[in-house]
Amino acid sequence: MYRASLAAFTALMLSGCIDPAGVDGMGAGQTSFGFADTAVAADAVPFGQLARNCTIRKRDMGTRVGTASGYDVYDTAPDTIQPRTHFLTGFGDGCARQFTGALVIFGDIGTHEIVRYADVGLDQPYTPTDDAYEAIKASYCRVGRSEPCGRSINRLARTTSFVTIYNSFADNAAWMDILLHKGDVAATDVNR
Repeated sequence: MYRASLAAFTALMLSGCIDPAGVDGMGAGQTSFGFADTAVAADAVPFGQLARNCTIRKRDMGTRVGTASGYDVYDTAPDTIQPRTHFLTGFGDGCARQFTGALVIFGDIGTHEIVRYADVGLDQPYTPTDDAYEAIKASYCRVGRSEPCGRSINRLARTTSFVTIYNSFADNAAWMDILLHKGDVAATDVNR
């Protein structure tokens, strides 16, 4: 499995679909195979990938269904529970991020800390989004790993949010987490 994933990643890098320096300011190796570099409005983006779309007009993105920390989620078909195209706006480059999912939920950092730092959360392995949050939190809040942000949490929450995308309403065995910070995608991970 590892060799197949590495081969697929290398093929995508060589074809130009993934920037080896990362996307949205992320360093190499932090893409977690989750980024296709660009999409146009007619493209379908497979579940678990996030694509930059600079050609879509806001009026063509669908209905705004969520807002958090300066980011907006648009749903192209909010009256269905089937996987469909969504758009996320609020990025420094002015381009939307396009993805596919059946259910999209913003998650605030306070809730993340409650769940992550509870006894049962501490037993779970850290994901790329958890690790990225810990680094961002340390620079804003001056606290260590697995410690709540404290008094600076409201300042951090103005520019930082999580987005969870589920592939299905009925079977949530697959989901994607995105950490957004200061107009960029800080990290993603896909859980299957």
